[in-house]
Amino acid sequence: LILQEESMVNSILDKLEIGDTFKITWDNKDYNYKVIGVSVVLPTDVWVLNPTAKSIVTLITCTPLFSVSKRLIVKAELVSQ
Repeated sequence: LILQEESMVNSILDKLEIGDTFKITWDNKDYNYKVIGVSVVLPTDVWVLNPTAKSIVTLITCTPLFSVSKRLIVKAELVSQ
């Protein structure tokens, strides 16, 4: 799933905090997630995409918005579907 820089989702990622929940709907199914981590990394820090043992979604956007200097990483765990 890739979202464009100007999308509304990217503009609200920096508002998410640990414990927040959100829903992703895909193929007519709802997937509910709980945020378990928020961090800022360099664009070269691709380790944030390493596989995990649990069902984790990793949301990534540029930070600050419209800059390419760093990446905001939001990791969330699947809590129900």
